Amino acid sequence: MENAKGKNDDDVLLARLLDDADDLKPNMDKDLASLLSSPTWIDIPFQAPDTEFKGTMERAPDDGNLKTLYQFFKEFKMDKMLNDVVTETNIYSHQKIKTIMRTTKKEVEIALYHRMGVVQAHCIHSHWENSTRYEPVADRMG
Repeated sequence: MENAKGKNDDDVLLARLLDDADDLKPNMDKDLASLLSSPTWIDIPFQAPDTEFKGTMERAPDDGNLKTLYQFFKEFKMDKMLNDVVTETNIYSHQKIKTIMRTTKKEVEIALYHRMGVVQAHCIHSHWENSTRYEPVADRMG
């Protein structure tokens, strides 16, 4: 039910509850006490988010030279991910065959590029997306 100020009674009670949360008194009114013991949903009209693109559109290079797979892949700044794969590979090899393989980041990087070049996908992240994943690449990327 709306009050004179156009607010729903539940909204007013919730606002009071939030304002008084730190110093709840034993003699609080009955409605506020019931709100504390059984929270209720507040119906708020949906407000659509602003979906207007505010970034800049990249144009194809004027000289027509598109990025290579390697140049494109490097833009993902995946150094940490590759370092993690190297660390886990070396730990796994030590646990499994009792020898540290000393795999390097460059070796993992080359292996991923090779795999991704052999199995073509319409875009780079398709190799590890759930719907289009290519297991030999996706499983190694975490």
